[in-house]
Amino acid sequence: MPEPHLPDLHVHTHFSDDGDDSPQDLISMAANMGMDMIAFTDHDSVAGTPLNSTQGVTILPGVEISSAFCGSEVHLLAYGIDPENSTLKEILETNDRYRWRQFRQRLDSLISLGFRTDADLAVATAAGRPPKTGGILTMLHQLNPTHERLRSYGTPEQPDWNTFYRDFFSPRGIASSSLEAIQPEEIVQLVKEIEAVPVLAHPPCCSTWTRTPWSAWSAPSGMRAWMPWRHTPPGTTPRKRRRSAGWPETST
Repeated sequence: MPEPHLPDLHVHTHFSDDGDDSPQDLISMAANMGMDMIAFTDHDSVAGTPLNSTQGVTILPGVEISSAFCGSEVHLLAYGIDPENSTLKEILETNDRYRWRQFRQRLDSLISLGFRTDADLAVATAAGRPPKTGGILTMLHQLNPTHERLRSYGTPEQPDWNTFYRDFFSPRGIASSSLEAIQPEEIVQLVKEIEAVPVLAHPPCCSTWTRTPWSAWSAPSGMRAWMPWRHTPPGTTPRKRRRSAGWPETST
């Protein structure tokens, strides 16, 4: 019997464009590593969240919800969700509409920079959902294999989407687009209303928002305590191995 591992509370399936594996494959991987719990937290999607535990692995249903603050993306994890909850569905549908508009704007900017693009190819990398940076960069690598500007951003098999996002899609990037999003305070409140637990996903990337004083109602219930900058290699551990730590609520 493998030695038990800490739960992995931030796992992306192939329903996120930065995840590679099916939910069942990730469950099998976790079971083989001796984990007794994992949380599926795909980007703005609950399509890959199994409803039942299996292979001795408890499934904590979750989702990573996109938001924005001061022009930068903020991601909030919601744990213990009901994937069929109507309020949650409305949040995710709203974000999908925003992301499709952003995706089209990004493609237009990339075309103006001389890149060949194919919207259908990018969408295919994201399981039919609005592609984020990873899916767009994979598409660009495939269609522009000799483009000089892509040499610094990995390969189709190992795209360096972190650096690409910084240089192209961040607020100061050369292909930045308008960022429509629900405010993080509103998402935190809505997540609490549906009796789920809101956790800040990327504290180092959200320094402005983490310094903002909250009321006890609008504060997230925790933040992730550790975040490696690079993804783990495919096939070694569930993608995006993360731990979240309890964070006392702030009161006024």
